Amino acid sequence: MNTEDQKTQVIFKRNLSKKIVGKATRYIKRLFLPLNPPVVVTPEDLEETLVASGWGSFNDFMNIRFERPLFFQKMDKDFIRNEFKKFFPEALETIREKSQKCHQREFNELGSGFMKLGASEDGVCWREDFKSGVVWPLKNYLSVPIIIDDDISDIKTIWELSRFQFGISLAQMEMVTGDTSHRERFVALVDDWMTGNPYPLGPNWTCPMELAIRSINLICAVELFQSSRKLPDDFMQKLCASLFQHGCHIRENIEFVGRGANTNHYLADLVGLLTLGLFFDSVTEAKDWREFAISELEQEIILQTTEDGYCYESSMNYHLMVCEFYLHAFTLCRANALDFSVPFMRRLTKMIEFTQNSIGPDGKLPNIGDNDSGRLLKLSERSDRDPAWILLWARMEGIGPLDFVPTETITPESVWLFGRRELIVGGQIEGNLQAKRRSERSRSFKDSGIYCLAHDDLSMTVNTSAIGVNGLGGHKHNDELAMTLCWGADEFIIDPGTFCYTSDKQERNRLRSAMSHSTITIDNQETNRFISRYLFALRNDGKPHVSVWFSTRELDILRAEHSCYHRLPNSPTVRRTVYFDKLARFWLVRDQIELKNNQSGSRKKFKTSSSLILKSARLIREGNSVSMRGEYDPDRQLIVRMFSGSVSMNVEPFDFAPQYGDMRTGSKVTFSVESDKSINFVWGAFPNDEGQKKHLDESLITEKLALLEWPLDDLEISNSPDEINSQNNKSKTQVLNK
Repeated sequence: MNTEDQKTQVIFKRNLSKKIVGKATRYIKRLFLPLNPPVVVTPEDLEETLVASGWGSFNDFMNIRFERPLFFQKMDKDFIRNEFKKFFPEALETIREKSQKCHQREFNELGSGFMKLGASEDGVCWREDFKSGVVWPLKNYLSVPIIIDDDISDIKTIWELSRFQFGISLAQMEMVTGDTSHRERFVALVDDWMTGNPYPLGPNWTCPMELAIRSINLICAVELFQSSRKLPDDFMQKLCASLFQHGCHIRENIEFVGRGANTNHYLADLVGLLTLGLFFDSVTEAKDWREFAISELEQEIILQTTEDGYCYESSMNYHLMVCEFYLHAFTLCRANALDFSVPFMRRLTKMIEFTQNSIGPDGKLPNIGDNDSGRLLKLSERSDRDPAWILLWARMEGIGPLDFVPTETITPESVWLFGRRELIVGGQIEGNLQAKRRSERSRSFKDSGIYCLAHDDLSMTVNTSAIGVNGLGGHKHNDELAMTLCWGADEFIIDPGTFCYTSDKQERNRLRSAMSHSTITIDNQETNRFISRYLFALRNDGKPHVSVWFSTRELDILRAEHSCYHRLPNSPTVRRTVYFDKLARFWLVRDQIELKNNQSGSRKKFKTSSSLILKSARLIREGNSVSMRGEYDPDRQLIVRMFSGSVSMNVEPFDFAPQYGDMRTGSKVTFSVESDKSINFVWGAFPNDEGQKKHLDESLITEKLALLEWPLDDLEISNSPDEINSQNNKSKTQVLNK
């Protein structure tokens, strides 16, 4: 093991130790619980605290909060109504449906579809995973398990519902329609939640991150309702006491693991404390919350992101959510005359720049790593990987590179957040920029390990990112050298996504395994081994390294390798080289296994597999090729063809998750070979418009392979249409899932 690998292992062990210490601390707190009972904040306690902080009464406090909202400044109802009716009728209809379902106690969380909750009209069972029917116990939060070993229930379903993101939809509908029944429903649901979740009992007090997100959404909903008229005083007293309780609980149970090992949970805690600290203004505890939050956010943005702006948890979905956390914090501080440092702003700008430059031709981010469909605010429903509103939010605040232009001039979210406010460009107020649809271009993020080989409407992303959270794992998948491929609005080669976390451990591990990604494996072994009982950790068995990145107007070449299999006999090195011809519009890929001792008979044969996860469930197989059609444009045909001989090919259905809780069926194509020597095989991905047959152009392919100096003698390039027809007559064309 070299010095660099030794350092990596030391960091991994140190961070894993921090996680274990955190669990031990929680256990010790539970043992001493009878000696240190929790303090429950009542409305009377809160009023005493407010008076002691200089407020005359609770009503004085609420009057100021009514006059100086945190989030929504100068709400113009007529403007909002007109904008939604004119530009966003579909978004308005989605909000309307969500609100109406709330009146019927029907909720749609994490791919569940709308489901009716509660046994009567009196309320909702907030402790029930309504997907499985399992009800979590009503006991002290320290004694409530996060994981129940039944492999059917998921505490995330409980947490997601209790985030109260649907409360914002109710407030939005009242503002648009003037129907006060929405506020009545909101009050009834919040009252019911406070009754069903008394502090500190039940699963909804176990995770400080969830308390933070719930607090922010409740405050947002209250501000939208109160932009019309005040909510009932007795209700607001109870709610504010609960919110203050939330702040105290977050501060006492902050999810700090250690510098360089903290995650999005800690960031959420900080953003929640900042929001509550500003909401309760001059209260002593509130001052501590916001000062602590700002100081910690300053440090964590540097530690939890790479130099080029990618979230260090190695997940695009979590990157987008973390961007939202930081933008939320920045907007709040700016509105309250609080400043972040120059290093903070530089790194936030890098995060926005990374997000902008990672968008594919379909307008989405590639689905890399875990995706739990997480958002802080849901001012409008949209795809998990659609960053348009985040980019415009940053632009509205003057954050982003000088050449940054949002993909839209306005989004539904920006109407709520900014109303009539115009864009801030270079510190100056300007009119909305016209939308520009940029052509795809290749780009590389060396520190993040994300490489995009793209041109016009074609884009292939290759992932060489290291294990997240400084080698601990977190939301990283075994996706070393994995790729995705997008052509216009159509995704062809995909990442498998994340269907669940704790409700099905086998499914959780299946979709984060190397065998479920479009990459290379040896003997179906994981690149980084799983750790028993740790669903959010990986052994740091090796890391990727990029040796060549060459990009011009005509072509791209990327060569990367990883050392994850060095633990196996003969220390195999996995290498992938990708060549993208921008003029001819196709990719050639060379996958290699190089043995340290490359002598025949030095070990038993091992099986090398190169797999592709495809979105389409309908593939046509022709010899050593498969073809599929675009979902949005059927004239688009992608053909994947293997050129190396003696390679077996297997095609089978494959279940993937485009978003959390949503399972679809696609396909998995696996090229494999058994050998006791180093292995080299070449395949190509050919986007063919209607009538094209680039994959059969022998002279074109031979010319490119010769240019690359790839071994022509080992490849089967000559495949005329007649030869393919002959093969088809022997093996029959296979149509999967017809």
